[in-house]
Amino acid sequence: MQEAMGDNDLVRHDSAYSPGPIIEPKAEIARSECYLWTLPAEIRVQILEYVFQDNKLVDTFNSSNQTERPGGIILNEHYAASRELTLLLTSRQMYQDGVLSAFTSTKFVMSSMFIANQVPESLAVLCSKQIAAIRSITFSADARHFRKLIDWGQHPFGIPGLDLDELTIVLHRSSAWHYLFDYTSDITKLLRELRSVKRLVFVRNHARVKGSFKTWFNRLTGLMMKVDHQERYDRQPPNPEQTWWRWSFDDEAQSFCLEACPSKPMVHEQTYVEQMLPLMERWRDSVENEEWNPDPRSRVAYLISAVFTALVLYAPIVNISEIDEVLEYPRSSIDITYATTGENTPDLSRVPTSEHDERLQPLAPAASRGHMGTALENLVNTRSRTSQDLRHDDTFELHPVRSRQTKAGLKPTEPIVFGADGLEEEVGSPTHPVSQGIPPELGSLTKEIVCVLTCGSGQMLFAFFQGNVNVPQTAYQAALALPSTQLPWLVGSFLVALGLSVIISGTLTDLVPPKAIVVSALAWLTIWNLIGCFTLTPSLSILFFFVRAMQGLAVGVLVSGSMSILGRIYSPGRRKTRVFSGMAAMAPFGFWLGALQGGALASHLRWIYGTNTIISALLCAAAFFSIPALSPAVGPGMERAGLRDFDFKGAALAMVACIFILFGLTQGSVAKWAPYTYALIVAGLCILAIFIWVETRVPRPLVPLRLFRTPGFSPLMAAYFLGFGGFAGWQFYALQFFLRLQHKQPIIVACYLLPNAICGVLATFMVSRLLHVVPGHYLYIASMLAFGLGPAFFLPQTPHTTYWALSLPGIALATFGPDLSFAAASIFITSAVDRNYQGSAGSLLVTIQNLSSAIITSVADAIGAQVDLQDDGNIGLEGLRAIWWFCMSITLLGALITALWVRIPKEEEKEHVT
Repeated sequence: MQEAMGDNDLVRHDSAYSPGPIIEPKAEIARSECYLWTLPAEIRVQILEYVFQDNKLVDTFNSSNQTERPGGIILNEHYAASRELTLLLTSRQMYQDGVLSAFTSTKFVMSSMFIANQVPESLAVLCSKQIAAIRSITFSADARHFRKLIDWGQHPFGIPGLDLDELTIVLHRSSAWHYLFDYTSDITKLLRELRSVKRLVFVRNHARVKGSFKTWFNRLTGLMMKVDHQERYDRQPPNPEQTWWRWSFDDEAQSFCLEACPSKPMVHEQTYVEQMLPLMERWRDSVENEEWNPDPRSRVAYLISAVFTALVLYAPIVNISEIDEVLEYPRSSIDITYATTGENTPDLSRVPTSEHDERLQPLAPAASRGHMGTALENLVNTRSRTSQDLRHDDTFELHPVRSRQTKAGLKPTEPIVFGADGLEEEVGSPTHPVSQGIPPELGSLTKEIVCVLTCGSGQMLFAFFQGNVNVPQTAYQAALALPSTQLPWLVGSFLVALGLSVIISGTLTDLVPPKAIVVSALAWLTIWNLIGCFTLTPSLSILFFFVRAMQGLAVGVLVSGSMSILGRIYSPGRRKTRVFSGMAAMAPFGFWLGALQGGALASHLRWIYGTNTIISALLCAAAFFSIPALSPAVGPGMERAGLRDFDFKGAALAMVACIFILFGLTQGSVAKWAPYTYALIVAGLCILAIFIWVETRVPRPLVPLRLFRTPGFSPLMAAYFLGFGGFAGWQFYALQFFLRLQHKQPIIVACYLLPNAICGVLATFMVSRLLHVVPGHYLYIASMLAFGLGPAFFLPQTPHTTYWALSLPGIALATFGPDLSFAAASIFITSAVDRNYQGSAGSLLVTIQNLSSAIITSVADAIGAQVDLQDDGNIGLEGLRAIWWFCMSITLLGALITALWVRIPKEEEKEHVT
């Protein structure tokens, strides 16, 4: 840049502060030259800032052709930031002076999917000052990128020095569908922590979005409000957001913007609800104006805002501390406890006078019994009958949205199913899971197969170690010189230890690397299987039962650790579905294989434990070489816990209580219910009460008592205890019927159990097809009835009844019970239980399954011995029938409990929270 003097005597200077040119005499000075790099550094930087200022005006998006592809803007794939930065290449001095200004003003666009997936690696070549100067990044995203969002933490792309004014996420345009609803929960978590972005923009970019783009925007913002309420008033201590976001949707551009705002201050909950009401109203209006979606589930979204509005309307008489139950409860009936009853009734001053009297009548009975659920349902009924004029203006309208088409036959008051995140079922979740490749932690297909088989061995060994003892139980009875009334210890010692270890090790997997847990469990199992080879004598019968308990302890730890490993390695998708389906199929096959082993080696019991030692040793080696090393699980914003945080007191109390109760029940018949048996049972119950008290005082309880506040959770667990316990009790004594009364060989009895394996796999297949179609509580009732069909088909039998007449259909039909009940209970846990407690609920489910099997079998033995105890100490046919009557009765009681108090929604494909 150069300014040269002319030959004229007058020099003209244009000034912004003078109206015209100023004429000055020409000075007699020497001609000089002035260049940009000869100016002071401050002036050069200001000039370059002005030069690069125009880079901010460059538009990286093009308007779509409304005739060819109507709706929204599209990313300009020809834009390149390098063209805007070419001036920096003029000279090294130019680069040093202007690089920071250029980076601050330039919009960086990553339209390549490969580069967008490796942003941190791409920025690693820059120095820290250059990274800090970047203010705008736009990248094209698909499922791979959305899965990484949750790992960002407080900074975009997980880069601490990156502080952006605008971050734009553009959906990759292709023939594939985007299933954005699978990432709603993860993005909500990210937004609560993200600090270093002032403006976050999502652009549809003509991409194919399952369930519509605006519908996803409404679900995301709705979940943001719901989670914010939970974290503030449900968590102790409160966990307010790091950043709150103000949102807006651009229908013309098909994009929406989230602008960062400071975190909202902590206020009283009722004040918070009043402050959030305008946002809820805007959200409801946005839902009503969504583009039409053929999926009928999207047409019930307005219910959340309607209930929230009703709560604010009735705020003076509602216990505001229980609003979180409204947001969590997975049914359409909303239970809200009145702060006072009697004199306070719902304020209907805002309801039109013509409807006041009609509404007050149905609301009054609900107030008298302290629940608001029926009142709200009646209010919906009334509004649907009386509000026929669309021109009627009522802010608190509760009838279904008229602007959306209604599914044929769907009434406004029909139950509405909510999803796992507390909102209604998310629209557009994939009908088929997303396909996946080999997890990067495994690296090769061979290692993946070995790892999956090793982890799946937990389910197989759980059933395997029951089958190889149940079938040859008469051989064990003879080898150990056991009376018939002590046979339940063959099952009880294994199941009690297994049930307790599952719930204990479920917490340990959060504190210790899971690979170490699995390898240690298999090594422990190998040692005790080897010891078991030398305990099959009458003098060592107590040691044998201890060996069985150590087997259960190891298998329980193996099950918990394996589930933790596979759940963290695999993301939701088709590959994960196949892996876990294969694990589910291992249980029925494992029982049948164990029955075959026990039947074939009934005359050589030592070899049962010898082969068990070989199997567990091979699995231990396979686990050591195939399972990847994973660190203990740590949630976002949480400090890593250690063994010092483990609930040792609760674990000790739980073990002692269960052992006392089971020992008292099992020894009752042997000791003719001597006083010490009652004392053991009472002592066990007292210790169990102390355990419950201790769980309320520790920071990381084994069983969070808040689980039982979830509506329907206690009845679900009670029905599961009765149903699975009845199944286990029937099966144990059905095998005795074959062995003692029909005098069948153990290997023949093992073949009799083949329908167990075949129907178990068939039941797994049916469950995978029915869970998306039939509400879960119907399947749960069906499972209770299936449990009862086993004893029902054995009650009419005599020692001469052929296997094909009653035993075959009884065994086949009863096998459907475990698969249906466990699947339905799992759906309840993932849809109704708070996500922070779903792992504890799953562990408790498995624990109840095993404890119920041991306890009900012991109670059944006591009943059979009271009815028909023969001279040789065995239970006769009438005693077996009494046991089967008992087992069938408690399974039917479980079905009744389910029908009255348990409601489980259909399953939906969603991203889980680990």
